[in-house]
Amino acid sequence: MAEMTLRALTARLVELGLVTPQEAEIRVAAADYADIEQSAVHLVGELVEYGLGVHTDHGDVDSLQEEYEDILTEAAACSGLTVSDVELVESAETADQEAGGTHEVDLLRFRLNGEPRAWEVERLSDEYIDHMALVSHLSDLEPGGDDQRCFHPVGEPEEVPFMYLLATPEHARILRDEFGFPVDVEEVPAEQPTPPGAER
Repeated sequence: MAEMTLRALTARLVELGLVTPQEAEIRVAAADYADIEQSAVHLVGELVEYGLGVHTDHGDVDSLQEEYEDILTEAAACSGLTVSDVELVESAETADQEAGGTHEVDLLRFRLNGEPRAWEVERLSDEYIDHMALVSHLSDLEPGGDDQRCFHPVGEPEEVPFMYLLATPEHARILRDEFGFPVDVEEVPAEQPTPPGAER
C-alpha cells in the first residue's frame, strides 16, 4: 500500500500523467497537511481538487436545482465540457417508451456544449437528489470519442457513491490497488486458454 498522504498521491498522479508538475507543486505548497497520513475515504477526495472527480453526496440540500447544477457543472468541467441553462421541471409529462402514452416525472433539463439534454429524476424529497439518475446518466458527461476516461463510482459496496472519479479503467485500477480507494471499476475478463485442437 502506498503512503497515504497528499504528497505521495500527488507524486503518483504526476507519474501517471494525470496532473502536471506545476499543478502538483502549487497544490502541495498550499496544503499544510500534505505529509499527514489520511484514510482512503478522505484522501480520495483530494482527486476532486485536481479536477479528476466530482462529489455527489452532500446529504441534505437546500435547493435540488442548485445541487444538480453544481454536480453537472463540475462533472462536465472534468471532461472539458460546459453545462448551462440547468432547470429542474417538476411533474413534467414525458413519453412512456414501454407502455406508450405519457407519464409524469421531474425533468432535469440543461444544455451540454449548447445541445439540449434532459434526464428523468425521481423526487425522493425536497432535500435529497436522485442518485440512481446519476448512476444512469452521468456517462453523458464523459469526454467520449477516443478518450477512454469514464466516471467510476467511489464508495463502499451497497452504499450510495459519494463521488465519481473520471479516469481510464487502467488508472482507476492503479489508484484503487495502490491507495485502497473504494473505486468501482470494471475488471478485465481473464483470457481463457484455447482448448487443444481448437486453433484453426
